[in-house]
Amino acid sequence: MKIEISTGSDPKRWEEQVVEKRQSNVSYRETPGDIELTIEMPGADAQGLSVSLRGRKLTVEHERKQETRNSDGDVERVETKTEKRTKEVELPIDVDPDRTDAVYQDGILKVTLGKRGAAPGAG
Repeated sequence: MKIEISTGSDPKRWEEQVVEKRQSNVSYRETPGDIELTIEMPGADAQGLSVSLRGRKLTVEHERKQETRNSDGDVERVETKTEKRTKEVELPIDVDPDRTDAVYQDGILKVTLGKRGAAPGAG
């Protein structure tokens, strides 16, 4: 974990940046027609998730922002927390980008990718 604290140009404002890398478990299953990935994303919400496919690389990104405000007389304290996660998975074969599906529920992202050249429903 890496922590950086800076007062910046405003002495009444300070910034703290915490960089933490976490591993997320990925399960892989292959059927005759599909590749199925199960990716653990604890604490993520569906609105902050982005799934993209470029060639054989599947990228899952998640960003969550949270802001807390406290006021004590003339002083207002604003704490903003931003959490970003990126998971990249190299696929072993070519997949059909038109035959993809992703479902997120209870901290688990399930991605189904149709194999290129395989008949739909062959799995």
